[in-house]
Amino acid sequence: MTDLLAHHTTFELGGVVREVRRPHTLSALEQELQSFHPSSILILGAGSNVLVSDEGFDGTLIKPELKGIEILHQGSHSVRVRVYAGEVWDDWVAHAVGQGWQGIESLSGIPGWVGAAPIQNIGAYGQEVSSSIFAVHALEKGTGEEKAFSKDECLFAYRSSAFKKRQSPWVIYAVDFDLNVSRTARTNHPEVCRELGGDSSSLLDLRNSVLQIRKRKNMLLDERNSNRRSAGSFFLNPMVTPKQAYFVEAVCANNGWEVPESFPTEDGRVKLSAAWLIERCGFAKGFSLGNARLSTKHCLSIVAQGRATSVDVVKLAKEISSQVKKVFDVDLIPEPTFIGFGQSWEKLNF
Repeated sequence: MTDLLAHHTTFELGGVVREVRRPHTLSALEQELQSFHPSSILILGAGSNVLVSDEGFDGTLIKPELKGIEILHQGSHSVRVRVYAGEVWDDWVAHAVGQGWQGIESLSGIPGWVGAAPIQNIGAYGQEVSSSIFAVHALEKGTGEEKAFSKDECLFAYRSSAFKKRQSPWVIYAVDFDLNVSRTARTNHPEVCRELGGDSSSLLDLRNSVLQIRKRKNMLLDERNSNRRSAGSFFLNPMVTPKQAYFVEAVCANNGWEVPESFPTEDGRVKLSAAWLIERCGFAKGFSLGNARLSTKHCLSIVAQGRATSVDVVKLAKEISSQVKKVFDVDLIPEPTFIGFGQSWEKLNF
């Protein structure tokens, strides 16, 4: 039976899909993956980091709703836990914090399911999920073959992994986490430290602080939130060469702007704030173009409003990225995955 993909994404956008399957067990997921050609399968959890075309997807949507949290090994200082793909990510974080398991507390409030977390290598406020992952368990489309990926095999990078590569054949069904046994929080992130207001805090204090920050930025899923129809941050913070960073500083000097905060990376590049670049190019919070606009609380988030289409979102994204390129000579890379457009981001012209 057909359905609208708009019902399965946080943008609330997306055309028709032929049918929806919701396997709840590993054997049921394996059977589903063996029943269809890989190209006719679309895998989604909560749909919180995707932009689906208005044309939809001519195939089958599979939502792996496997549930469960299993302790594989418990020691005095560490614990290894297997969490299944259909668990809501923030519910898992709340559970870990409640158990006194340290390592993912700064990732509180991120929408989505556990199975999607490694794909994007989700990160926020000084933590990335890859730092706590021991292994990822997946099935292959078409065959249902099972494989356990070690942390190294996952090829984790900034908001990326082996599973995010185009046409990846793997469907994640569970993730193994290695966490510390400690109720004391550790963070060096300036914004979180300011919110905490002290030197020593509990995991629960840190989680609550992160949730408060995200709430102020309208970055929590809430039906009452006018900024809810989004995929969170739409652009990655750009990684540039020192030469590019120097050019950005020169542009700031010429315009009388303060120099943006930057962070050196291990590979010699410099991370800049995409939000800062966007605002300096004249795109303030709430800026709109057609039926798409920036969040009124966070200019890094593009919001669909009213009768918006996925084309509206792409138009605004292209306008922003082209202006940042023109002013700063910096390429902004979108964070969400584009589904059903049939072309790469660079070739999307509307």
